Amino acid sequence: MLGALAGAPAWAEQAGPKVGIEAIDSKDSPVVEIARRSRPAVVQVINVFETWDPASRQLITRDQVFGSGVYIDGRGYVVTNYHVVENASQIDVCLEDGSRFPVKLAGADSETDLALLQLDAPLDCDPVPMGDSSALQVGELAVAIGNPAAASHTLNGTVTVGIISAAGPQEVNVGNFRRRVDVVQTDAALNYGSSGGALLNAQGELVGIPTLEMTGNYVGFSDELSGFAIPVDIVKPVVAQLIEHGKVLRPRMGVTIIGDFNGPDEPVGGYPPAGPQVGAVEPDSPAHQAGVQAYDIITHVDGVRVKTYSAMSNELNKKQAGEAVSLSLYRAFDPLSGNRLAKGQALEVSLELKILDE
Repeated sequence: MLGALAGAPAWAEQAGPKVGIEAIDSKDSPVVEIARRSRPAVVQVINVFETWDPASRQLITRDQVFGSGVYIDGRGYVVTNYHVVENASQIDVCLEDGSRFPVKLAGADSETDLALLQLDAPLDCDPVPMGDSSALQVGELAVAIGNPAAASHTLNGTVTVGIISAAGPQEVNVGNFRRRVDVVQTDAALNYGSSGGALLNAQGELVGIPTLEMTGNYVGFSDELSGFAIPVDIVKPVVAQLIEHGKVLRPRMGVTIIGDFNGPDEPVGGYPPAGPQVGAVEPDSPAHQAGVQAYDIITHVDGVRVKTYSAMSNELNKKQAGEAVSLSLYRAFDPLSGNRLAKGQALEVSLELKILDE
């Protein structure tokens, strides 16, 4: 989905040792050695909220969200879920030995539900090495490590085991949310507090970040629908940008989408086709210069049929800034009033994507 944002950074390849099934010297299970090496690098992340207490007339703090994070870089970087740290007054990390201390938020991206924390000093353990989620096969071993939290205590470094149930684009239907997204699905048990933890393969490599929430334009899941993770191939380029910029800079064309127009695949009797509908066009943006107007319906991106905002975003996220993109539009509404036109018109435009958020 976001693989075009940046190549796999060097730290992702050199972050730690390859465990390798051939390197495991355990008489019981490869999971024993994977857990031994990886548990110290999966920390608990605590979202601390600060509020005013009128009774005591003092600022008080309380722990409002518990999650997990994965130590992935010797410079002290820990990746977690955005929803775990969202709106925090302070973010604390708790280690395997019980020590707890505040950390810095290095960057966050709500669209992918990822955030990056930075410790003041490296942990006394090896970072978890990055794997390759595109190489995952259904049925292979999956090991999840996280920090489930209860009302009065946490179970730090909990290890659960399963298989990879599915990987790649999946049709997700959670409440009013329906979208086709790239996910890694596993039957390894995930619980409250596991969000932001590690999903590992048989080599002890990180292949996904479990997520149990729905935020931004990415998807997570409620507890009863747990078992999904953000693929590490999405995590790598996002983390690289968060390290460099503190945010993800996405090339855009400069439009606001008001929703997905519910229509047929092709115009029928003058009725417009399905597709994301433009609500506004930013002045002097690539879309404005190409002639895109409000209420236009986008039907194709580089010849690929897109019926939803998500499908359109998936195609645009494959592009780099400066790349040309061709759009197929259907103009069936007046750009000023929004009223239906007597006759719709199919249009083809080309534009160059730019970074508009710097």
